[in-house]
Amino acid sequence: MKHLLVLGSGAREHAIITQLAYSNTLRAEHTALHGLGTTNNPGISAICQDSGGTYAIGPITDSSFVVKHCLKLNIYLLIIGPEAPLEAGVADAARKAGILVMGPGKAGARLESSKSFTREFLNTHLPFSSPTYYTIRTMEQAKEALRSLAESYVVKADGLAGGKGVLIWGEHLFSDQEALAQCATFLSKNGQCVIEQKLTGQEFSLLTLTDGTTAVHLPALQDHKRAFDNDEGPNTGGMGSYTDKDGTLPFLTAYEEQVAKAYNEAVIKAMDFPFNGVLYGGYMATAEGVKIIEFNTRFGDPEALNLMPLLKSDGIELFERVANGTLADYHLQMDSRPSLALYIVPQAYPTSSTVGDELSLAPNEKEVSLYYGSVDEKEGKLFSAGSRSVAYVAIADTLQQCRLLLEKPLSQVKGNFRWRTDIGSKEVLRQKIEHMHVLRKPLRIAVLGSTNGTDMDYIVQEIAKGTVPAEIAVVISNVCEAGILQKAKAYGIAHFCVDQKGKERDAIISALCKEHAVDSILLIGYMRILSPQFCHDWEGRIINVHPSLLPDFAQTMDQDTHALALKRYRQTGNDRTGCTVHIVTSELDSGPILVQKALRIASDDTPQSLKKRVQVLEGEALSEALKRVYPVGGNFNKLL
Repeated sequence: MKHLLVLGSGAREHAIITQLAYSNTLRAEHTALHGLGTTNNPGISAICQDSGGTYAIGPITDSSFVVKHCLKLNIYLLIIGPEAPLEAGVADAARKAGILVMGPGKAGARLESSKSFTREFLNTHLPFSSPTYYTIRTMEQAKEALRSLAESYVVKADGLAGGKGVLIWGEHLFSDQEALAQCATFLSKNGQCVIEQKLTGQEFSLLTLTDGTTAVHLPALQDHKRAFDNDEGPNTGGMGSYTDKDGTLPFLTAYEEQVAKAYNEAVIKAMDFPFNGVLYGGYMATAEGVKIIEFNTRFGDPEALNLMPLLKSDGIELFERVANGTLADYHLQMDSRPSLALYIVPQAYPTSSTVGDELSLAPNEKEVSLYYGSVDEKEGKLFSAGSRSVAYVAIADTLQQCRLLLEKPLSQVKGNFRWRTDIGSKEVLRQKIEHMHVLRKPLRIAVLGSTNGTDMDYIVQEIAKGTVPAEIAVVISNVCEAGILQKAKAYGIAHFCVDQKGKERDAIISALCKEHAVDSILLIGYMRILSPQFCHDWEGRIINVHPSLLPDFAQTMDQDTHALALKRYRQTGNDRTGCTVHIVTSELDSGPILVQKALRIASDDTPQSLKKRVQVLEGEALSEALKRVYPVGGNFNKLL
């Protein structure tokens, strides 16, 4: 008899060992399934006993203990479920003992266990795939990073945090002070953390099985980290996930999925360390294309709950091939139907750990799978063990049918527990599809300028590169000889001179913008004050770049602003200046700030030289503003 062991006692491991129990290899080669976990998972225990195997509880991150346990049971294949044993080097110790292992060694596990390592790895091999990031080791570095990213950032723990080490501006963090406090906490634990640019789009997961050379891709999925409906509340380990028909996602294009597959393959090819296991890519589809959020180095939880029931290939053969390096020419077979997984969690999850609450479930439904997570069984009763308790999974012809199948067992859950009710719903899917439709549609911009329009050159170049999701529909100036009109002509952009005065001028400009189906208006060196009526008509859709760090030198313009910055520098020694991109309101230079860029004044600067240096920042800041802000109908206020 052959012996196989699954390490871990959560719902992910329950789903894995359930699939292995259906294996033809299990019966043909008389394989016994064994489990080793940290709690008494009744589902895993029953499957092990039925196969002639055993289930034990012990320290699964203790390499010596795990290896001794495997050798005692004569284990030939070890499948590691959670991330903590991988980080602890359990896979390395088991391989050294002659055991086949599905799961990377400690070196490969760093792709998950260290956010800074992953970003540096990607910066070398796929630099265009990542957002701007900073590895933080001191609080001063944290302050500089937050200033640079200007209220559009994500703070991440460098080490493992159970899915709860990511805090996003505007969702979990609402001031730089809160962000700095979180950085201080992370630094005290790991000595470093990561601060990244906040991305806008839709997240998705792509898991790839690899023997270190060959890549076998699994269906794309979307996990839901937030604790409550409508993506509200703190992050969790995952409240549920789904994959749609043919392994797709309704908001994702075939091209975007192919990009994610190519990125996973590129990472596998670039690895200079052995990797036999699962490379889990966490991605976001954005207006700028697919970006890498993070990597995990094991099956996701809850994603594994969706994937394992869909697996038609022999599970033991597949995992053996991953472990022994024989995936080449392997043909994976998967059920093409949608799959939906929903977690049942204690009411207080994830803000506090709930242990000992009794959980009563309905009898198993034929068309629904039940996987035990963080539970303990005592005298035939189930009790919460601190985290996500159990998950139900349905497979059907449509996601809506999956939701219907889950209604009955969920309605019969008894105890102090809850679950999300919106995952996979028609309304939520519609919102996600529309979200990506808007992001992929270029933002149509009108540029208003009175001077040479230097900043417009930068934006035109970035649009041509495909890095700014916009198009300039029309250029309008109040000065008929302005250089910005000549530039528009050279670029082939519609352009007009409107040199009337006051309200009449604004009315004509407004009509031209509507005629050219403009979403938003961009002011570049526009030397006229817009009327209150114009600001009201285009509320939240006008942005301006000011050549100072507002509120410094508000209500000044052009070289006068730079002359004032130089005067202050010579009087006080304050050498910090820059530019601000902000939303225009009827109150001059006082609208909400989108982006600020800073530089240091040089001792030999003049107003003219300082203007040239700041103009470089202005183009960058305008581009960042256009890339960062989700243009719902072109209305920038939607995210403020």
